[in-house]
Amino acid sequence: MTDHLARAHRIQMLTLDRVQGEWVEYSDGDVLLRIRAVRAGADRRNASGDGDYVIHANDMDWLILAERLQIDGVQIEPRPGATITPEKSEGVYEVTNGASGNCFEWSDTRQVRLRIHTDKTLNVDA
Repeated sequence: MTDHLARAHRIQMLTLDRVQGEWVEYSDGDVLLRIRAVRAGADRRNASGDGDYVIHANDMDWLILAERLQIDGVQIEPRPGATITPEKSEGVYEVTNGASGNCFEWSDTRQVRLRIHTDKTLNVDA
């Protein structure tokens, strides 16, 4: 039964990537990877006082399959200062420590997917 659950869990993760994921560039020193990531929430603030909601996102969490953060089979652990840049870039997101004090957390008990905390550091006009 456990093998069936693990397989179903993996299929669900891959489907999420396919449906909601986007291509990003993950960069940390000499490491440069083009991988798929899913946006997983942002710090949202009401910037309007007239009843209309204007949402500004300065921080963003990214869901990335751990197996994609590997080079030659060696796992790369996210660390502050690394960057994530969406392919259709509206900016650069720098990996930072979140509320937990860590820059990433496992998004599932099977440690298949990482939730990486970032702050937008550079805006790019489209």
